[in-house]
Amino acid sequence: MRGELRALVGVEDLRLTEAQGLVQRIQTQGKDERLHRTLGAELLHGRDFANLAECQSLCDAWRYKYNHERPHEALDLDTPAKHYQPSLRPFPEVLPAISYPAAAQIRTVDSSGKISFHHQSFRLSSAFSGQRIELRPTEDPDHFHIYFMTRKIALLRFPEHDVTWVSVTHVSEHV
Repeated sequence: MRGELRALVGVEDLRLTEAQGLVQRIQTQGKDERLHRTLGAELLHGRDFANLAECQSLCDAWRYKYNHERPHEALDLDTPAKHYQPSLRPFPEVLPAISYPAAAQIRTVDSSGKISFHHQSFRLSSAFSGQRIELRPTEDPDHFHIYFMTRKIALLRFPEHDVTWVSVTHVSEHV
């Protein structure tokens, strides 16, 4: 879960939005599965790598061949490189500061992944180390939603001294 949380921090920092497959539409998932099947068959299956550098080198060579040399049926036997267009959206050199409403209850996650709230320590995750999070009251005065930027990530239950992670289960039909 820690790796997923680190990815979430990066996605939120860049102000990226999720683009998930549409309900009852498997095209996107099918493309991803096809890519993974091809990667496995052409590069990974039955192979042991001596070290990470060798693995990276072979992956880089495979990616170049896959995108620049290998014809793709879905592209009328063109290569993906012939159809690629760089995004017009610039990548920021410096990320904008995270801001929360003026009246928000903000805590900074310490290096061990903990926050202090009402003189108690609660463990979130070291993936959020150094990040500011917001605590929002719920209808229950002893429960608080924990937000990282605009994303609800957990529910803090004060008397139980418990943090429960929130999973994203809703998929918009309008993505």
